[in-house]
Amino acid sequence: MNIGFVGTGAIAEAVIHGLCTCAEPPQSVVVSPRSTERSRRLAGLYGCLTVADSNQAVADRSDWTFITVTPDIAGTVLEALCFRPEQNVVNCVSTLTFDRARALVGPDVNLFKAVPLPPIAKGRGPVAYCPFNDGLEQMFGQIGTPVAANDEAELRALAAVTSQIAAFHMYQAEVQNWLERRNIPSDRAQAYVSSMFYALSSQSVATDAPSFEDLGKEAFTPGGLNAQAMSFLRQEDWFSRTAVSLDGILTRLNET
Repeated sequence: MNIGFVGTGAIAEAVIHGLCTCAEPPQSVVVSPRSTERSRRLAGLYGCLTVADSNQAVADRSDWTFITVTPDIAGTVLEALCFRPEQNVVNCVSTLTFDRARALVGPDVNLFKAVPLPPIAKGRGPVAYCPFNDGLEQMFGQIGTPVAANDEAELRALAAVTSQIAAFHMYQAEVQNWLERRNIPSDRAQAYVSSMFYALSSQSVATDAPSFEDLGKEAFTPGGLNAQAMSFLRQEDWFSRTAVSLDGILTRLNET
């Protein structure tokens, strides 16, 4: 399999790290010269990776071409490219809709849209995409958890959930800061918080994992510490505010 990346930003780098270190790495990876520093660094890490002279050279030399440029130049970049009939093109530009991308790449291209996340560099996390494809399912299955959406509306809903990444880490930071204010050294506070949240998350990804709600109920002992914390958060309308936040993100994605 020959894979190309038009645009070599942070997301492209994450996908490349994941693919080049998985059990069955691609035969070759070709990247565009931009950004120069990142492209050269990746070429130094992986023998199967080469830096092309142009974006068109990436398209010409790849069976699967990932579009990973920034939203502000995506239209201009795609307008200048020519793709082979039935070439596989994966649009990873968040604001570039499927219809708009189709108009730019032409009717004969196999077009997909995907939402890779940074943790796939280490083989973890979801990769939402549409429409379903055996090749993408296998590829993404090597670097994370592929989740095929039925259509772009579903994909936008899944993409909206990625807006919670910063909030998750800031919640961890707030808990760590609370411990530090109780004179627990920063390194020990971070180690404790990160290990606890990692262990909790790992429970939910097991093949026989119960639902999130059931996991919560298991930790919820009447009169216990978790019951007290849950009672306070519910009184503060904390959980329903998450849904309001997600509604706002989805509205923005739909408008885009």
